[in-house]
Amino acid sequence: MLRLCLDLPGLPCQLIIPNPAGLNYLRVTTPGSPTARPICEWVSTAQGEADLDEIDRQRGQAPR
Repeated sequence: MLRLCLDLPGLPCQLIIPNPAGLNYLRVTTPGSPTARPICEWVSTAQGEADLDEIDRQRGQAPR
């Protein structure tokens, strides 16, 4: 079990229970409005790896 705290006003910490049988990727998307809550969603392994590769690309690092 993991505890996810985004330190935002009015947003309590969330308890996250990953699947121990495989890789787990949780996408946290911040909305454009500062008063809107972030969106947390589990994504597939392929999507999680693609998201991380995109972050690496934007940072100018080699893909995983």
